[in-house]
Formats: sequence, structure tokens, C-alpha cells
Amino acid sequence: MTKGVSRDEEFFTWANHYFVIPPDPRPEVAPDNAGYFNVYFKREAAFENFKSTLSVSQSSKYKSNQFKSSLNAWCEYYNYTLNPIQFCTGSIAEEERRIIKKIDRKTVECFFISTTPIEQLIEEGSIPTEAELNSVPF
Repeated sequence: MTKGVSRDEEFFTWANHYFVIPPDPRPEVAPDNAGYFNVYFKREAAFENFKSTLSVSQSSKYKSNQFKSSLNAWCEYYNYTLNPIQFCTGSIAEEERRIIKKIDRKTVECFFISTTPIEQLIEEGSIPTEAELNSVPF
């Protein structure tokens, strides 16, 4: 960690470098060493990548929930949406905003950063209704 820089500032700097525009063709899941906008990326891989930029003592104190909160704040700053509801899974998707996917035969939690403002998604009708969410077969 850079001397005199807080974890929040360190996170902001890390996120500005970690998240990039995806290559063409766009993969379904981003590689562990980079996060792509509008593409799923593994929560644990991104968290470990961020922790690798911290000192050993800070890394051991930084928790997964803090990471998600920081990521959400970073997304709000740029008017991005973390885990848009239409990508979330589970029966209480709207409350938890979690995305669970099978990748390489393993069940992992993923994140998705949409660069389309939420207002535009609502106008386009891309946000599912409560009935549509409850009819999801998983």
C-alpha cells in the first residue's frame, strides 16, 4: 500500500486499473487477473487481487463484506450498477443482489458491473418484474 493512502483510496486506485473494457469477442466470465465491464467476474479472484495490493497487516484485516461495500461505492461514484437485478440469482435476489454461477464445475459467486445506468435499464424494461423473478426455475 502506498504510504499515507487509506484503504478507500487504495481501493479506488486499484478498481480504476483492474476494471477495463472487455476484448472482442466478449467472454462470458473475465479472467482472474482483470475485471471486465458488462461481464461476470469471480468475487473471490477480484478480492484476492485487491488484497495483494495491501500490506500484510491490512490484508488480514480487510473482509469480503468491506470489499463488496467498497465496490458498490466505486460503482455508484461512476454511475455504474453492481449486480443488476436481472443478473442476480436465488429466491431473494432483489434483497441480496448475489450472482451464483457454475464455472469449471464449481459453484462460485460472481459480480457484474453494468455500465448502463439503472434508469436506462428501467426505461428499456430490462429490469424483471417481481412475478418474473419468482418464476425463475433455480
